[in-house]
Amino acid sequence: MRFSIFSVADHYPEQPRTIRDLYTQLLDEIELADELGFSAFFLAEHHFHEYGLVPSPPTLLGSAAGRTKQIGLGVAVSVLPFHHPLVAAEEYAVEWWPARPWRWFRLSEARIRGVLHWTLGEAGPL
Repeated sequence: MRFSIFSVADHYPEQPRTIRDLYTQLLDEIELADELGFSAFFLAEHHFHEYGLVPSPPTLLGSAAGRTKQIGLGVAVSVLPFHHPLVAAEEYAVEWWPARPWRWFRLSEARIRGVLHWTLGEAGPL
């Protein structure tokens, strides 16, 4: 049996913990979960509410990836209407970049480069 942890990253403004302290605590918890042998740690994306203060899980999980060795890191809740679909797919797939995740969407490397240039507002055909 494998065990994982799910966190919504609750923040209560009336308590003395700052947002910086919250992020530090989350990273410490992820590192401890890795050391204790948990299978995965999942975060929820939340915006504009103290219930959760992680508007960009890939950023926080990217930081956690540098502090851990074997635990799986994932996102349990993503508010996809807030994100461009290809940008979200790339951000969440960055851990598996050597596997060339754009192939999951049947996209060529040239097409991905074209989408990148288009997204950045550079000239060039899609």
